[in-house]
Amino acid sequence: FSFQVAMRQEDQPGLRVRVAVDGPAGWFVRVRRVGYVPVRHLNTPIEAAPTDVEGLGQIPGYVPDPLFDEDTLYLPTGETHAFWVTVRPGAEAAPGLHTIRVTLLSEEGAEVAHDVQVRLYDVELAPRRDFFITHWFYNDALIDWYRTDLFDERFWQIVPRYMRDVVEHGQNTLYVPVFTPPLDGVKRPSQLLRVTCTGPDTYAFDWQDVKRYVDLAKQCGVSHFEWCHFFTQWGAKYAIRIYEGQGRDERLLWDPSTPATSDTYRAFLMQYLPELQRFLAEEGIADRSFFHVSDEPHGEEHLQQYREDRAFLRELAPWIKVMDALTEIEFARQGLTDMPIP
Repeated sequence: FSFQVAMRQEDQPGLRVRVAVDGPAGWFVRVRRVGYVPVRHLNTPIEAAPTDVEGLGQIPGYVPDPLFDEDTLYLPTGETHAFWVTVRPGAEAAPGLHTIRVTLLSEEGAEVAHDVQVRLYDVELAPRRDFFITHWFYNDALIDWYRTDLFDERFWQIVPRYMRDVVEHGQNTLYVPVFTPPLDGVKRPSQLLRVTCTGPDTYAFDWQDVKRYVDLAKQCGVSHFEWCHFFTQWGAKYAIRIYEGQGRDERLLWDPSTPATSDTYRAFLMQYLPELQRFLAEEGIADRSFFHVSDEPHGEEHLQQYREDRAFLRELAPWIKVMDALTEIEFARQGLTDMPIP
């Protein structure tokens, strides 16, 4: 469970404050400073009811968002700040009432203490079954933020922390960027699969980074895997962007306007899909994998294209079942997706 330690001083000069949190022996306690980010405007339509507008009267302004692994902050005059405390009882903790001691220490020696009472019940929840949770997981964002050289050794040291974090928040399925995810516009290359063009419409594949990624995810508690969409977003009209190598030089294998069911893309998929099936079988995750045609198709104008893409994929890989995020139920009514996601 979590709680916050908030502090404010109205008229004293600013000073540095440290928080110390002491729990029962064997309990895990993590203290983080609450940081702030600017929110520049309200993005809910102004004609909405005031109760529907989040942050009305508070933003534009700064709002709490990032958590920093720090136990000290500078507390200015007239401002409210906080620490976020995460607690996990020890595996051998006895049911009953426990006390957590929270102490605030100023640089001038002043001290304020509070006791947090925690009641631990003699109940253990069974692991969740047959309910799979995923959110998009963007490795390109990690590459950009940490300035790694694509999937260099620094990347492989960084990504497990994020994998463990999503698992700790209830996620058990992870998106695998075997190719750069065709989501939310054109993204920087983040292609795990190494692709070599060996001749006209012939390719060789190196799965070493894909395997390393899947193995890491398993070690971090991920049980199921979600594989890259086969066609572009918002209409499923084109073949996705796939790069020579892993995209370091951004050399595409074909023009971005290559049609989804073109001979060019067919030739590629006929070589890639058997390799994918083999890889899933070798890794023992064939029955723990999810697949996509295209994200968020909608409207009559997308229906026919999606139908063609699904038939194309069914012809090349009848073993694949697909799920997609859909705005309209008609795609499911026509049996075009095996698992519609509302």
